[in-house]
Amino acid sequence: MTINKNVSYRRVRRDSDKEAIIERLTKKGEGRFSEIWKLMLFAACLGIYSKKREPLKKPDNGKSIDFSSFGSNPSWPGFIHLMGLVEIEDPRILNPDQEKIDQRIEIFEEYCNAGLSIMLQVMEPREYNLDSLLSLLPRQTKISGVPDLPTQI
Repeated sequence: MTINKNVSYRRVRRDSDKEAIIERLTKKGEGRFSEIWKLMLFAACLGIYSKKREPLKKPDNGKSIDFSSFGSNPSWPGFIHLMGLVEIEDPRILNPDQEKIDQRIEIFEEYCNAGLSIMLQVMEPREYNLDSLLSLLPRQTKISGVPDLPTQI
C-alpha cells in the first residue's frame, strides 16, 4: 500500500459499547478472529451487506488500531477506496488529501460499527461459536456456476 507522506492516516476507531464482543471474538485460543482488523473488516462487510451505517457514539480512542494494521491484507486499499466511492458516488472521494482519507476511514468505521451491532443482536443470546458467525452470512449466492450455501452446517 502506498502511503502519501503529506497526510496522516488516523487510527481506526471503534465504539466502546462493542468492546465485549470484540474481546470475545478475538480472544486467544477461543476467538474466531486471530486479529482485530480481521474482525473489523468482516463487520464492515456485514454492515455493507445489510446496508447499515451506524455512527460511533462513544469512540474509544485508546482501543483504536493503527491504519497500517490493515496493510497485511493486500485488498485493503482497494476495499476502502471502493467503499468510499460507492457510498459517496463522487470520484473526488479517492483524492489523497486529508479530508477525503478521513472521510473514507469514517465510512469504514460506521459500516464496521453497524456490523458489530448486528453481530451483537444475533450472537448475544447464543454462544460465540462458528455456527453463530455463519448464520450472519447470506444463504444464497447469485453468481452463476457457484452453488448455494448449505442451509444446515
